[in-house]
Amino acid sequence: MVELGGYIGYSAIKFGSAVKAVGGQRYLSFESNAEYASIAQKLIDLARLNDFVHISVGPSTDLIQSLASQRPPREIGILFLDHAEHLYLTDLKLCEDLHLLHTGSYVVADNVGGPETGEYVSWVEGRAYATEKHQCVLANGDLDAITISKRLE
Repeated sequence: MVELGGYIGYSAIKFGSAVKAVGGQRYLSFESNAEYASIAQKLIDLARLNDFVHISVGPSTDLIQSLASQRPPREIGILFLDHAEHLYLTDLKLCEDLHLLHTGSYVVADNVGGPETGEYVSWVEGRAYATEKHQCVLANGDLDAITISKRLE
């Protein structure tokens, strides 16, 4: 599983624990902010997941390209988008172009309730994905949504 936007590690710990429990190989968390990544690493260490959850720091496009250049190339079973919403579509298209996603891969995108993710939502609703959009309410009472998309081709 790969997450774009690790922030301080909450999702990496929650998802990383679950992925490890079902026999996953590793959890990759990509974070652009070094300070956030440092906090996340400390929390991941406290959760005793440092052997399973790996944090990389840098721009998402660079980290995606680095992942694609590994030999053998890595395929992403689940991609979790939780970084800068305006990059969701750009980064998804990059993953597609680099063949990191395969038939059956899932793409989960958080915070897609606003206008800045409209093109992304249109892409996954109208392309090679089966997509479910779920409305939710944030802690502050604002409405938001997530999408869960399964790649069909």
